[in-house]
Amino acid sequence: MKKTGLLRRFAALALCAQLSFSAAAADPVLTVRDGRVAVRDGRNGGWLYVSEIPEDMLPARDRLLLQTGLELPTRADYTSAIEDFCS
Repeated sequence: MKKTGLLRRFAALALCAQLSFSAAAADPVLTVRDGRVAVRDGRNGGWLYVSEIPEDMLPARDRLLLQTGLELPTRADYTSAIEDFCS
């Protein structure tokens, strides 16, 4: 699949996850699940979204950040992280 197709699909699913974002009591966490960039619900640990972006495509420092989890306290942080890690 071409990168633009991946990004379009990810953008659509990220929008769905953003709708869940406002209802969450705790911050979503950008992390990795099964080798893919993902967003975990900080409230209950469930997965808001698992992307098609492989972790191994990212620079080593970004992979390290995702292994520990990157909290996304605001919608702007969420959007920025999605753009930075998945484009």
